[in-house]
Amino acid sequence: MKKLISLFLFAAFLALAMMACRLSLTPPEAPTEALTATPAEEPTPSLGDTWTRPTDGMVMVYVPAGEFEMGSDDGEVDYALQLCNEYFGDCEREWFEDEQPVHTVALDGFWIDQTEVTNGQYRRCVKSGACDSPAESSSSTHDSYYGNSAYDDYPVIYVSWHQAAAHCVWAGARLPTEAEWEYAARGPQGRVFPWGNEFDGMRLNYCDANCEEKEVGLRIVDISDPAAPSESGSYDTPGFAYGVVVVGNIAHVASVGGLQIVDVSNPAAPSEVGVYETSGPALGVAAAGNYAYIASRREGLHIVDVSDPAAPSEIGVYETSGPASGVAVAGDYAYVAARGEGLRIVGVSDPAAPSEVGFYEEYKTLWKVTAFGVAVVGNTAYVAGIDLYIVDVSNPAALSEVGSYDTPGRANKGVAVAGDYAYVADEDGGLVILRILQD
Repeated sequence: MKKLISLFLFAAFLALAMMACRLSLTPPEAPTEALTATPAEEPTPSLGDTWTRPTDGMVMVYVPAGEFEMGSDDGEVDYALQLCNEYFGDCEREWFEDEQPVHTVALDGFWIDQTEVTNGQYRRCVKSGACDSPAESSSSTHDSYYGNSAYDDYPVIYVSWHQAAAHCVWAGARLPTEAEWEYAARGPQGRVFPWGNEFDGMRLNYCDANCEEKEVGLRIVDISDPAAPSESGSYDTPGFAYGVVVVGNIAHVASVGGLQIVDVSNPAAPSEVGVYETSGPALGVAAAGNYAYIASRREGLHIVDVSDPAAPSEIGVYETSGPASGVAVAGDYAYVAARGEGLRIVGVSDPAAPSEVGFYEEYKTLWKVTAFGVAVVGNTAYVAGIDLYIVDVSNPAALSEVGSYDTPGRANKGVAVAGDYAYVADEDGGLVILRILQD
């Protein structure tokens, strides 16, 4: 399953969007899964009736059959955007538009978990052998969280969709559908939020623009002993760091604040030497010669002269209609991965006048034409999207797909290629290593 099941739809998409504005946050201690199941045959229950699932002790609540208007209209989308900008800033309307159009959905009655699955409940599944442990045992506020009996009644976190689904099967249930979850969250009155139609920050776990964050940014790790990597130094960026490329003793870091140019000649004490600000977050960066190529969420591709690291200056811009998420440079071309547009090939022989020479957007998905990252080796581009797409770029004006690989998770956020292998950062599956044959 490639797209994460929507939770509360408008309410949850608001929450998801606010989390997307703060890509620097560790996932909060918030709901990660909810289950649906049908108890033993009994008289038809009524709205709000409860039943305790014997497998893990979860209390379930009954939601009767009915119809509702699923999705968000223009006013609700505008309201979500307004709140996102009010509580964080730098939000985009398109984050909420996949809630449209509004349509009528009819559902049979079902049971749904009353609360989040807890650490204690999930650990029962792990002990049975049916579930894998969460990816992390700590949380954003506790070094010891999962496995610590003091937090057995807290929500389990750091579990993937596949782990949540496995827990549901073990418990004799299943994950709810997108429609079931929105119907349960909206309630009989069709509310915008589970509690009503107005946002109330006291009724949910969220973090706004003033929320205290852990340090984020560039981490320099000593890998001289691959079996025991250790941090040598760090440099804190203004917000989440999305990408980095190193040329000599200079690291070019793409972050929420744009491009940070960092001297790493002393790994124990990296220091900033220059900054190039973008109006939106820089999501990726590549470097070649005297130029840095920045993939910007709002403005597309920026070409920046970094010959003087202390005074970087913009040379040219290639605008994409969707956020540019990743970039690679080879020869006279920049390969731009753009959300909603796929792969764009841009001629950069004249950095002051970049121009598109080809594009590839054959892979249509629920997320439209989506590319998050790209790597180029010889005449082949490896595009990280919903799956991994391998594209022949020998003729930039006429690109063609030569292969693809259906990765296990929802989306691939990055890719690197070395020798006969492609290394794919999969949102659910972690690192996926694929053997490829180079021509």
